[in-house]
Amino acid sequence: MSKLEAQLRKAKLDPFCICGGITEIERSLPYMIASNVLGVPERQLALGWYPSIILEDTMWLGRMEQGSNTTILLNLNLTHLIHIGQTGPALAFPGMTCLTVNWSESLKGQELYNALKGAASFAIKAAQEKGRILILGDQGVNRSATLTMAVLMQDKNCTLEDAFYYVKCLRPAVQPSPSHLDVLSKFETELFGKKISSVEDLW
Repeated sequence: MSKLEAQLRKAKLDPFCICGGITEIERSLPYMIASNVLGVPERQLALGWYPSIILEDTMWLGRMEQGSNTTILLNLNLTHLIHIGQTGPALAFPGMTCLTVNWSESLKGQELYNALKGAASFAIKAAQEKGRILILGDQGVNRSATLTMAVLMQDKNCTLEDAFYYVKCLRPAVQPSPSHLDVLSKFETELFGKKISSVEDLW
């Protein structure tokens, strides 16, 4: 099993191992089960790429187009969408709360830090209220991954290094830019009273 997982990760896929067999898959990921009455072409059409699971039943990290996919939004039973960009998500349903963070690639310094802290607070409040949160970015690898790490650092009381490797393990393509890692380092210092992780080791 570990050999297969290593091969899948090498192929830039995100394997998710579930103990308990098909019964547990049906319970925790029912939307991933295809009907046996479908033929192969129909199964291929029905198969969608879902966001990466960051915290089970609580938080996902994905690409922009996944936030416009009705099937994904409904199957995940989402309550909150956080969109990193300059326009809001294309879809929202009654009862769903959406936050658009105007966080361009050029945003730096205190403005970037404030944007990160505000979005992280929104996500943590949603999680505390038993919300189901999808964090969206262009590709889900830089800005949105940075926010996801910040949420974990604050909510789970973990260091930047721990949050970085945890998210990277679940979504291997993630790589926050050096400026975003610097902001996370500043955030770590605020949370723990000192710098603990070496940004250079993460880039």
